[in-house]
Amino acid sequence: MEVKPIPALSIDSPGAVCPGDTVILIGHGADNYFWDPVGVSDSVMSFVANISCDFVLTGYLNNGCTSSLSYSQNVFSVPEIQILGDT
Repeated sequence: MEVKPIPALSIDSPGAVCPGDTVILIGHGADNYFWDPVGVSDSVMSFVANISCDFVLTGYLNNGCTSSLSYSQNVFSVPEIQILGDT
């Protein structure tokens, strides 16, 4: 019996970002990729971050084996600024 390897997935990411920043996520460790829930079939996915969100990267090897890796993209909150004057 032959045991085929599964993809050893990893994701390059920028870490936490500010609202409106462009985020580029890069998947490694497979021959083909799928990002859920956005439906991108590529190792690289980019988007403009407005809120924190979760993704699942599924990797496929040419031997037919798959694996998945969850990723959470954190987006910092916009600070509230108050200007106080003399009263």
